[in-house]
Amino acid sequence: MASKAHNRIGILQGRLTPSNGRGIQFFPDTEWRDEFSSAQKIGFSCIELLVKKDGYHHNPLFTETGTQKIVALQKKYRIETPSIHGFFSSESWYPDVYCTLIAQASLIGARTILVSFFNDMILRTETDKKKARSQLAKPLTCAEKYGISIAIEAEMSAPELKEFVESFNSPAIGIYYDIGNMASMGVNLAHDILTLGQLIKGVHIKDRRENGGESVRLGTGTADFGGAFDALNRIGYNGPYILQGARDAQIDDVSLNTTYLDFVRKLVT
Repeated sequence: MASKAHNRIGILQGRLTPSNGRGIQFFPDTEWRDEFSSAQKIGFSCIELLVKKDGYHHNPLFTETGTQKIVALQKKYRIETPSIHGFFSSESWYPDVYCTLIAQASLIGARTILVSFFNDMILRTETDKKKARSQLAKPLTCAEKYGISIAIEAEMSAPELKEFVESFNSPAIGIYYDIGNMASMGVNLAHDILTLGQLIKGVHIKDRRENGGESVRLGTGTADFGGAFDALNRIGYNGPYILQGARDAQIDDVSLNTTYLDFVRKLVT
């Protein structure tokens, strides 16, 4: 069942900061620097940075000073930033913004940028997929230039997702696999992962209830973590595992994610 020992375990930016009414997933505008020290104290080795569509203009990744600060924090706390959780938009500005994000990612050592297709951006039709290919054409050229992977996250069957990703015909595109999201769809995680194979460039650790249900604490939902990690080991996945676990109002975020880290460590050792 065990995954390779050199897989890093990290956490999504924002998950070590109290929500205070900001929802489940948000960029911690004033607290993002503090998360590096918190991550180190807990025992994480990396943080996946978060860029939101409605706030990318103010994200430190998009400034020279901000990227310099991120690099300084990496060195101070020995916390890497191997990936960036991004977004998708059908608007005309998107390709140029994503090319900028890719260039900035190269400055901080990130090698994978997630593009998520959820809510109003779900890929329902061939027209939706055609638009996505058009919007990502320029960013893929940029990604190839910088040696960065764009990883698609979408709640689609493994064969359909594989076909969609391969339709780009680019070495710079892959898949970001969210264990909880896929488990909530009722799929066989191990079979999914073996089908997608080396197209998987990133993994989110999450647990959810069945039939698209809510996120819940790790180990209390429908996810077959044992089967998933065994399959990830079999395909030779050696990237980071990024925690995106459910919040719990009954426990502070640092303590909660400490228990989550322990949960994942038992699966990878």
